[in-house]
Amino acid sequence: MSDKSVLAERELLPEGQAAAARHFFAAEQRKGTSVILDIFRRADKNDDGKLSLEEFQAFFSDGTLNEEELEKLFHTIDSDNTRLFC
Repeated sequence: MSDKSVLAERELLPEGQAAAARHFFAAEQRKGTSVILDIFRRADKNDDGKLSLEEFQAFFSDGTLNEEELEKLFHTIDSDNTRLFC
């Protein structure tokens, strides 16, 4: 947390409320991570802990993005160009 946000937090919220806010946001972040991991597990059809381009395209081929757009998105996520992300 930056010094500015800590200072603003102290000025705006009593200590008990600030602690509650920190707890709430940490819980929300864990919940978001849990959702992403659940999606990853569902997309990983061969259960190897990695998502291939083919698995990615198969899972997300709902018509929102075409095959080319899905491939471009995959390669954006796969920044080390392993053709997998895990």
